[in-house]
Amino acid sequence: LFIVTSANEELNLNRLERYALLARSGAVHPVILVNKMELAEDPSQILDLIAARLSDVEVIGVSAVEGWNLDCFDSFLSQGQTIALVGSSGVG
Repeated sequence: LFIVTSANEELNLNRLERYALLARSGAVHPVILVNKMELAEDPSQILDLIAARLSDVEVIGVSAVEGWNLDCFDSFLSQGQTIALVGSSGVG
């Protein structure tokens, strides 16, 4: 389950924790996907902040607008594997 958020003022660590908890309670592997990385002054700082709070969840940064790091999905896409994306309105 890709839990999508954006690298702007809408970033909410408590919300990400709730999504990850819900995913795990359903035996689903959560991955946090931070979109709009082009908006971040220091992208690595945002990724590190999330990773520190949710140390057992993989955190990936992307920019759909700039096409940055979109190949990160490749390792998750395989036959017989189902993925889904969830997140607040406006994060995509």
